[in-house]
Amino acid sequence: MPDNPDKMASTFEKPLAPKAIMAYCMPIMAVFFLFGPIQSVIPGIYAKYFGLEMSAIATVVLLSRFFDAITDPFIGYLSDLSARRGYRKAWVAMGGVMLIVSAYFLYNPPSQVSFVYFLCWFLAFYLSLTVVDIPHVSMGATLAPQYQQRTRLFAYRVAFVKVGTLLFYALPLLPWMTSREFTPETLSLSVSLGIVLMVVQLAFFWRFAPSAPPVQHIKKTSLREAWGSIALNKPLQIFLATYLSGGIGLGMWMGMLFIFLDSYVQLGEHTVTAFLVGASAGFASLPLWQAVARYSNKKQTWVLSTIAFYLLLPGYLWVLPGSNPIAPVLLTAALYSLYACKTMLMPSILGDIVDYGTLKSGCDRTATYFAIFTFTSKATMGLGAALGLYVAGLYHFDPSQDQHTADAVIGLKLAFVGIPLIAGLLSLFFVLKTPITPELPRCLYSLFYCWLSIGFCARWVLFCNGACEFFDFIKGY
Repeated sequence: MPDNPDKMASTFEKPLAPKAIMAYCMPIMAVFFLFGPIQSVIPGIYAKYFGLEMSAIATVVLLSRFFDAITDPFIGYLSDLSARRGYRKAWVAMGGVMLIVSAYFLYNPPSQVSFVYFLCWFLAFYLSLTVVDIPHVSMGATLAPQYQQRTRLFAYRVAFVKVGTLLFYALPLLPWMTSREFTPETLSLSVSLGIVLMVVQLAFFWRFAPSAPPVQHIKKTSLREAWGSIALNKPLQIFLATYLSGGIGLGMWMGMLFIFLDSYVQLGEHTVTAFLVGASAGFASLPLWQAVARYSNKKQTWVLSTIAFYLLLPGYLWVLPGSNPIAPVLLTAALYSLYACKTMLMPSILGDIVDYGTLKSGCDRTATYFAIFTFTSKATMGLGAALGLYVAGLYHFDPSQDQHTADAVIGLKLAFVGIPLIAGLLSLFFVLKTPITPELPRCLYSLFYCWLSIGFCARWVLFCNGACEFFDFIKGY
């Protein structure tokens, strides 16, 4: 324990060195290399290659959300208690090891997969993710206490997330792979490489990442009191309401993306290209979103990206089987870029809300708040993915078939675009109510962003059409 805690705490007011930022972010690359296929690829592969019914997969995803309702707040509470001694790094290391084990069995299933097998290892994987992710993101909020410094740190964290996801999407393109599509072979290889990445990056994290300062001023509270503090934090309530509405729509879009591109549009090996280009666009756009948030503010940037996302989402309705792959690839890239803005801003905004809660209650509940956020994020995304599978299954859409009835296509598009669009518009209402002071009156900057986003959407459609025409010209030539 340091002789002068105040002096130690003051060192965290200074900008973090690049080496410290890299060491802090490093393990999250391996985590999301293994997590990459969970939401968008795993449901499709288990349905297409292992014969699990879509309703069974949806049930597993739904049950995992109830499981998270128990584990996430409990892990957050324990992490906050360990923060009194500065032990968050140990949680990250333990969660990384657990993630390797659970991913190995989930991504290397037997040829005959049972419902129980998929359920048990799916739950184990999400428990491992909880153990590593909640303490890690909470540690970041403590390491970067200043407004802009926090946005910068989480921008780097999201960049490492995108790199890890990008590496997974690139696996089918390796020269020794037998297929350029996502297959069980892709999952098996991802575990082998993930083990190596996780071990190396956890070692670098443990050796060079700065430890969050021990929290000296918090008073020990019960789990009930920690949850009761939510009632006193109105910004947190609005923040969570945004996720409860918009997260379901995002979960439906992401959970059905692989099925839409691979089974309906039949992009084949271009499905991998769509995910790869999308992850690359999300990574490349982070400096842009960080600059926008720095010269504007987090709320206005959030509003802009949300409006643009839901203006572009209906573009998938014009993507038909056998279509030129450029249009869906570019559309997916644009949506991934806008989604990257959201994933960058959310932890930073929540860090500000944590400071507000600490000031109001006198208790540091960083991990508890981030546990609530993580649970809400995973719950809504999981519920959305399950709802999308249920809706598509209700209309008898079968990913293993090449031909689909008109009713099946309607169900797919309803699950992939229709319901997500309605949920996204509802989330925009809560985004506008986020209590962060804007520089312009609410009505003025909302109208301005609507105008800007509509113009952006129109230009993007023209660009996609022009790119398709150019591709057809080159192909014909």
